[in-house]
Amino acid sequence: MNDAAKVLVVASANSDVLCFVESLKSVFETEWAKTIEMSLFLAREWAPQVIVALDEPALLKHIDTFMLTTSMQGIIFLTHHSSLENERRLFGAGADHVLSLRDHPDRLAMRCKALTTRKMQSPRLDLVSGDDATLQFENLSIHLNSYLVRRNNLQIHLPPTQFELLKILITNQDKLFSRGDLKKTIWTQSDISLRSIDAQLSKLKSILPEVSPYIVNIYGKGYLFSSRKRAA
Repeated sequence: MNDAAKVLVVASANSDVLCFVESLKSVFETEWAKTIEMSLFLAREWAPQVIVALDEPALLKHIDTFMLTTSMQGIIFLTHHSSLENERRLFGAGADHVLSLRDHPDRLAMRCKALTTRKMQSPRLDLVSGDDATLQFENLSIHLNSYLVRRNNLQIHLPPTQFELLKILITNQDKLFSRGDLKKTIWTQSDISLRSIDAQLSKLKSILPEVSPYIVNIYGKGYLFSSRKRAA
């Protein structure tokens, strides 16, 4: 079991998830966090690959914090209310799968297995001629030293400020930068407002829609370039 993927189940103690937990334990290294505090601690220190969470309002408030778990490859929600509208709400919150508590526990195990074995897309850093380094991401070639971006070999006009933002985020995947961090790193000679930094990031995502689903705004904390693609 030492090589088994780690699955963290987040659900209150009186919830009807015991059969799911027992099923997961037969396949994965599994922990059951029965409080938000314990779930946040385990997500940070235990580094699970998959989080299975009961659809509870208190948990949804912390969903972006779980997204910061760099080891995580997916979130699955278990819900009492199986409806299209409810699934739309949970997928919008960041779910990779949604299952009803009436589903067979093996369905959950199969989805956890699929998440832990799929190859997650992440940028690949390649060296090209000279001292320039090129980051190949989807159909973009990002030349880090010469400040050039090409899409399918066609050059894109990306202003220096947006390039600096892209460079610092994409070369530090899953690292959270506060607006203050970005200001000190990029705008060293100007007193830009924090609201203007948001506008610059919006402009970057507009010019390069390929990176937009990966640039995540963690409310009240800052921005990161996620190794997981967020739903549009």
